[in-house]
Amino acid sequence: MKHTTYKLTALALAALMLLSSLWIVITAAPADYSTQSNSGKRDEVCVSLDGTSASAYYTGSYTFDSLAVLSPSSLKSSLHTLMTNTHKNITSYADCRDYVFRVDCEENDTTHATTLYTDYSMTSADWSPSWACNREHVWPQSLGGNNTSGGGADLHHIRPAEAGVNSSRGNKPYGETTSKGFYEPADHVKGDVARIILYVYVRWDAAWGATDVTEVFESVDILLAWCELDPVDTWEMGRNEVVESIQGNRNTFIDYPELAWHLFGREVPEGMVTPSGSALNGEIPTPPAEPETTPAPPAEEETEDPSATAGRLALFDFGANGGASHNDGSDITGTKSYTAGGYTLTLTGPTKLYGGARDAKGNSCLKLGSSKSTGSFTFTVGDDVDEVVIHAAQYKANKTVVRINGTQYSIQTSSNDGEYTPLTLDTTQTKTVTVATVSGSPRCMINTIEFRSNAAEPDTEAPTEEPTEEPTEEPTEEPTEEPTEEPTEEPTEEPTEEPTEEPTEEPTEEPTEEPTEEPTEEPTEESTEEPTEAPTEELTEEPTEEVTTEAAPVESETEKATDEPAESDPATSADTAAGEATETDPADTGCGSVFAGGVVMISLLSLGVFAVARKRKED
Repeated sequence: MKHTTYKLTALALAALMLLSSLWIVITAAPADYSTQSNSGKRDEVCVSLDGTSASAYYTGSYTFDSLAVLSPSSLKSSLHTLMTNTHKNITSYADCRDYVFRVDCEENDTTHATTLYTDYSMTSADWSPSWACNREHVWPQSLGGNNTSGGGADLHHIRPAEAGVNSSRGNKPYGETTSKGFYEPADHVKGDVARIILYVYVRWDAAWGATDVTEVFESVDILLAWCELDPVDTWEMGRNEVVESIQGNRNTFIDYPELAWHLFGREVPEGMVTPSGSALNGEIPTPPAEPETTPAPPAEEETEDPSATAGRLALFDFGANGGASHNDGSDITGTKSYTAGGYTLTLTGPTKLYGGARDAKGNSCLKLGSSKSTGSFTFTVGDDVDEVVIHAAQYKANKTVVRINGTQYSIQTSSNDGEYTPLTLDTTQTKTVTVATVSGSPRCMINTIEFRSNAAEPDTEAPTEEPTEEPTEEPTEEPTEEPTEEPTEEPTEEPTEEPTEEPTEEPTEEPTEEPTEEPTEEPTEESTEEPTEAPTEELTEEPTEEVTTEAAPVESETEKATDEPAESDPATSADTAAGEATETDPADTGCGSVFAGGVVMISLLSLGVFAVARKRKED
C-alpha cells in the first residue's frame, strides 16, 4: 500500500512539474503579436493613409476633425490618452533589439535593418561587436527617464544606430547652431527625429521626464521646421504600422504631422506634404475626371522650344531622374563638377548646397539652403558663353527668393509640381556667377543650368531668308516642318515619374531561437546522489547564478556601447537587470526563461523518479 502511495505521489509530482513548466514556456516568452515587417521604402514620400490601420485607430472623439479643433493643452491630453490606452504591450529593452529586423527593415528584407542618422544597412552580426551598432534613445536617457524601461524601451522611441555616430551625438540636443553644442543630423532624417521627440513628449510626458521639447531641441520653431523639411516617407509609415502590430499604439505625428503645429498653437504651413492629404482618416478623395486630353495644344506649345534652345551650348542636369520623390540629397563640400556638351560646370565655395536631391516628380536637382540657413555657390564660364540660364523653383511650396550676382528673383513655380522658372543672366561681360538664397526664404531647387551663346542665333534665321529669292512655295514648307518635329522629341526627354516598384516578397524569417541546452547535463548528473534535498537546492540555484553572471558583462558592454552617460548610471542597474538578463543572445525571445523552466521540470522529474526508486529498494 505504501509502495502504491509513493508511486502515485511521484507521478502526481511529475505531472504538476510538467504543467508548471508549460506555463513558464507560455508566459515567459515575449508575445509575438504578428509577423508583420516594414514594407516601406526610404525617401518615397507617403501621401496617403489608405491601406494603413489609421482609419480604425482614429475613431469617435479621436478623428482628425475632432482633434484639430482642440486647444493645445486639450490636444496634448487627448493624444496622451489615445496613445497610452492603446499601448497594450509594454516592450522591454531587449525587445527593442529582438524586433529590429522587422521594425527597421526596408521592403520586407528582414535580414537587414536601417540605422538612424546614417542609413547603414546592418545585419544581426552588427549587434555583436560593441563598436558596431547599438540602440539609440532619440530623447537621451540623461535628459529623460534615465533608464531602459517604459519610455526607454518603447519601439516608437528606440532606433538602431551605428555606435560611433551614437557616441558622437551623445546627449546633445538637436539643433542647427552646432557651434553652441547642438547636434544636426542629415536633412533626410530630421523629420523622423522631430516626430519621435513629439511622440515621447506626448505619450510619456513626466513619466520619462519629457515635459519640455526644448530640453532636447534648440527651439520649437526648428522642431516644426524639420517636420516640414523631411516629410513622412513610406518607410516611416511602414514602421508605424509594424510597431502598432506589436505594441498596439501608433505615433500620431507620423499619421498627422500637422497636429504638431496645433500642439503648439501654430498655423499649419500651406502646401505641406502629409500622409493625411485632406485629413480624412485614410479616405482619399477621388480627383475629378479630366476630359481635356487633347494632344494638340501641348504640341503647339512645344513648338516654342526651338527658340528657347537656340544658341544652347550645354545643358547641365544634376543626377538621374525618375527616382523616389523629395530626396534632400547630400551635402556638397569643396568643389563639384558636372560635364555636358564638351563644357564643364564647376561649383565652388558651396554653403548649404546639396547634390542628388529630387523634387516631387522625381526630377534630379540641386537643393540650395536649409530650413533656417541660406546657401550659395559660385561658378565661372568661358568667353564663348554669353548667357547662363538657371531653372529654379520653390522648395516644395515654400516662398523662395534667389540673388544672382546681386539681382533678386522671386520664384513662383513649385518643385511639388515639377515646374521651374528660367532665370537668365548676361555673361558677356561678367564671367563669374554667384547664386545665393535670401534670408527668410532660404531653400530653392535648381533643376538645370544652361550655357548659351548669342553667336549661334543668326544661323537659325539664314534658312528663312535664302528660300525667299528663288522658290516661293517648296522651301516655306520645309522650315515649318523641321522645327515642329524636332522639338516634340526634346520635351519628352524630361522624364515623368518612373514607377519605383520592386516588391519584395521574401519570407520574413528572423535569425532567432537558438536555445542553448548545455546546463541541462549538469543537473541530471548531480541528481543521482542519494540525499533527496541536496540536489533540489543545487539544481534550482546553480542555473540562476549562471544566467546572472552571464548577463552582467553583456549589460556593461551594452552600456559602454551606448553613447548616453546615463546608461552607466548605477541608478539604472535595477531596470537594466530586469530588462537585460535575457539579452546575451541578439535574437533572444525569452529562451532563458524557457530554459529555466525546463531545468526545473527535469530536476523535479528526476527527484520523483529517484524517490520512487529508493522506496522500491526499501520495500
